[in-house]
Amino acid sequence: TYAVYAPQRIAPYVEDHFADSEMVSLRLNQLQTIHHITDVVSHVDTLDAVYQEALFGMQRLLGVRRAALLLCDADRVMRFRAWSGVSPEYRSTVEGHSPWPPDDHDPQPILVSDAWKEPLLRAWHEHFVRENIRGVASFPLRYQGRLLGKFMVYYDQPHDFDTVEVRLAETIANQVAFATERQRVEDALRQANQQLTAWVAKLEQRTHEISLLNEMGDKLQTSMTLDDAYAVIADFTQALFATAQGALYILNPEHNLMEAVVAWGNLPHAGRRFPPDACWALRHGRACVMDESQRGLSCQHISTTDSHTYLCVPLLAQNETLGILHIELNPGAPALLHDDEGQFNEANEKLAVALADHAALALANLRLRETLRSQAIRDPLTGLFNRRYMEETLTREVHRAARRGTTLGIIMLDIDHFKRFNDSYGHQAGDALLRALGSYLQERTRGEDIVCRYGGEEFTLILPETPLSVLEQRADQLRVGITRLQVEHYRAMIGPVTLSAGVAIFPDHGLTGDAVLRAADTALYRAKTDGRNRIFTAGAADASPARA
Repeated sequence: TYAVYAPQRIAPYVEDHFADSEMVSLRLNQLQTIHHITDVVSHVDTLDAVYQEALFGMQRLLGVRRAALLLCDADRVMRFRAWSGVSPEYRSTVEGHSPWPPDDHDPQPILVSDAWKEPLLRAWHEHFVRENIRGVASFPLRYQGRLLGKFMVYYDQPHDFDTVEVRLAETIANQVAFATERQRVEDALRQANQQLTAWVAKLEQRTHEISLLNEMGDKLQTSMTLDDAYAVIADFTQALFATAQGALYILNPEHNLMEAVVAWGNLPHAGRRFPPDACWALRHGRACVMDESQRGLSCQHISTTDSHTYLCVPLLAQNETLGILHIELNPGAPALLHDDEGQFNEANEKLAVALADHAALALANLRLRETLRSQAIRDPLTGLFNRRYMEETLTREVHRAARRGTTLGIIMLDIDHFKRFNDSYGHQAGDALLRALGSYLQERTRGEDIVCRYGGEEFTLILPETPLSVLEQRADQLRVGITRLQVEHYRAMIGPVTLSAGVAIFPDHGLTGDAVLRAADTALYRAKTDGRNRIFTAGAADASPARA
């Protein structure tokens, strides 16, 4: 009996065993798929690879051939990111639609067993029929209450979803949501780090620029002449605007023209002179930027054939126009100098204005200093050095001649009968005569000679390294030449003019400057008392016949 009935009694148990084995195998495969996707999310850097693996995993878990992954863009509109078996027509139709409202903080899966019979999907019935879609499921990608996207799976036949399928699909959706959010956070951190790095670089650049401006200000304060200041401005402009070219133009008030006092780089128009109204920056009194698209509006001092993007900044100080700072941007200049459109960026435009302000103030102070210095050492009527400067210079030149073992000549001149000119023509005519004599003496002396107005109608000439014979010849040449001097005052000629001179030389007529000067003055007095229009040499008893 046992042998006959045993198979019949064992069969149900065997069937149950095989059913359980298939279920265990299925669950094992599902768990392996979940583990693989988890491993991909943890170790794969690119989101596209994660999305593609997750899509294939969803197809394997649910046994479907069609699936899609949609993500919310910046405007919270769902866009296709990965798909399989979904036609382009269907994607274009359903893209942008979400089954959940925007304010839903806990969206749940939406499961449709038969889309053809679902009344709520009646508007999509035509598309489902055309694509042969029956079962449809939407699994939300959510992270901390935010909807990031959705997974869509499509069945060719009606399908009843069981709890295990839903949980497995939600597990994959959660993995994708985590990967998406992690990438978003990493991108945000990377962008923030890049922005911070850029800010630090800009801050370091601005700190460097401020340091250079301060250094330039220090050097400008210690500049003794305008030429020194021009060189300092050019050097620091090149340091601040590397690879750019430019020039510093200064207004020549005598001719009312802008002249380049210093230039750098290959600037073809640096040698041009132009009136102030030829520059838009000087017209408007503020910085002016021009690019190649504005060639028709370029400054007149810029040729349309050689113009690049350039910046002109006026140099203004105490309501006075001193000049302009011109900077041209080379086509290959680094992006640090310009923006994406090849224009001077705002920061560098402000930097150029700050540099011009520093330069203008320094140049104005130097001009004032030179004016005050000139007033202190120059005679305002003739433009010659005054007596104070002559006395200081004479002492210095005597010491120099003593060190070198050379001579130092002094000529003292006096206009004959100057009071008669004032009485006959007036004091203005006398002033005109003094100015003319000052110009005459400056034109007929060497660069190393020092011409001074000693006082009244008396003049003193200091001639370094000049022998006595040459000194006497020079004095006589001046005496003869003055007789041909034409001085006009109110269309009337003043003259003729004659002068008397006394000559002395170091060390023959004195070992100090004062001694030599007194010797020359004594010789001058003898020339005047002896009849004027003649030259006397210190220590000589009579005037030379050739010079009387």
